Amino acid sequence: MTQIGRPSPRPPEVNGPRKARSSRRAGPPVQMYLHPSMQLAVCPAGSSTKSPICRRLRGFPYKTADECAVIRRELDDASTREGRDPLPLSLMAGCFVGEDRAELLDRAGRLAAWRRVPGGAEGLLETLDDSWIVGTLDEATERLRGLAAAGVERVMLQHLLHRDLDAIRQIGRQVAPAVA
Repeated sequence: MTQIGRPSPRPPEVNGPRKARSSRRAGPPVQMYLHPSMQLAVCPAGSSTKSPICRRLRGFPYKTADECAVIRRELDDASTREGRDPLPLSLMAGCFVGEDRAELLDRAGRLAAWRRVPGGAEGLLETLDDSWIVGTLDEATERLRGLAAAGVERVMLQHLLHRDLDAIRQIGRQVAPAVA
């Protein structure tokens, strides 16, 4: 396992969003902010009851492919009704992967020990709901393809073993190219 000692500081370009022009329709409730690598829909406080888009985004990020398909349709319908360009649907998903089941259990076991989860690796995996990307690299690839078919355009995988760079390499070398 390759490890890192300390996280590197954030580059200046990601220290804060630059405010961009609101979609086609001016003003709240949905403001678009530009980040060097993505667009983000931000719903100002109190606006979640005023806009169908903001109402639908409440409670996001972890969702299953079926939930994402419903959200994609609702966002498209709401964008059309409000005269806005469609919003890209991005998702954050927890991620536990391994080359095989043994490696997956090893990673889950390390996190379970760190978090003191009863039942070790299996106990931790049982606590994860269906919105998580969990399994072998091939299984993770299939799950991500299911999210793409549901209308998700970008997925940010939340890998909780921050010092385990081997998992990051596996995702980058095997999973990402397969779903690109």
